[in-house]
Formats: sequence, structure tokens, C-alpha cells
Amino acid sequence: SRSPSQSRFPFSDPGPGAAKDPNTVFTSLLTDNEGDCADLSRALRLVKELLSAVDEEVHAWELRGRLWDVFRRVDPRAKVPLCWDSRPGAFGRDELLRRKLVHSGGMLWKTAAGRFKDVLVLLMTDVLVFLQEKDQKYTFPMLDKPAVISLQNLIVRDIANQEKGMFLISAAPPEMYEVHAASRDDRNHWMKVIQQAVSL
Repeated sequence: SRSPSQSRFPFSDPGPGAAKDPNTVFTSLLTDNEGDCADLSRALRLVKELLSAVDEEVHAWELRGRLWDVFRRVDPRAKVPLCWDSRPGAFGRDELLRRKLVHSGGMLWKTAAGRFKDVLVLLMTDVLVFLQEKDQKYTFPMLDKPAVISLQNLIVRDIANQEKGMFLISAAPPEMYEVHAASRDDRNHWMKVIQQAVSL
């Protein structure tokens, strides 16, 4: 029979100091399981990367669907002349499908006369496009400035004392647009995504 002084567990005696110092036991357990901890950390990292990739793919599909919905509603006869030296000609709805949509949303475009026009803004990979809805279709607004802006050297600035407004300053042709978002947060997000697209 086993004497009371003998341990019932198949572990060796850690020594007289271990019972008094829990950190010693904890450190020993960590050391014994370093390989398992490394495998678990690696697995968690891979799961996070997979979920991030899935989120990005879902977002990309949503943007493609959004772009296709807009494309179908754009008047096929609608065109806007381009004044860029590098790309003379006209911008029609077919040009939308030659690009990727980065962001979209409604904003107010302030004209030179001081009026605000509701516009749908499409941030594409190389251009910013303004569209107006009329009779359940989209067309390019015929206002005082071109409805398509090149992102090349485009400058974005907030407007002093206007928490929802921002200036878009284009280089080709040199124009300054004043647009207003739905809220300050929306304005800030627009500024961020436009600046990121310009820097690519």
C-alpha cells in the first residue's frame, strides 16, 4: 500500500520551493507548452487573415454590384467632354465599367450661383464622377464645371467653419469644387478615401 507521504500523481516532486512560489509552476507550464502556444498563435493569426480576406472580397463584390446598378440607370446618351491633355474626348457610361468603384455616396454640389445640387458621387480608381438623378435615371450634371474630375494631383481641403464641406481642387483643368457631405464624419471619410486614391 502507498504511504500517506507518497504522491498519488505521476509527477515528480518539483522541490520544496515550488509549493511556496506559484510563479515557478506557471513558468514551468509555459515552458512545457511553448510549442502548443506557438501553434495556437499561428492558427489565430491565420484565422484573422482569412476573415480579413473574406471581408475584403465581400466588400469588393458589393462595390461591383453597386457600380453595375448605377451603370444600368445612367442614360446611354449622356456624355461629358474631357478637358485633360492626356485623354481628350468624352466620358460616357461605358467608361464606368472600365474602372473599379472605390466609394460612392450622395453629396451636395455648390454651384457658382450659390445653389446646392444633389449629386451622386462615384470615386473610381482614377476619376471622381458626379451624377444627377432625373426621371429615375442618372445623367451627368450640366453645371458650371466638368462632372468628371481626374484624380491626378487632385487636392482635398476642408472648409473653415463648415464641418460638412470640403474643396476639391483639380489640376487639369484647374478648377475648384465645393461639395458638402451629410455629416462631419461622412465628410472626413470622403476626404480620407479620396486622398488614399490620389496617392495610389
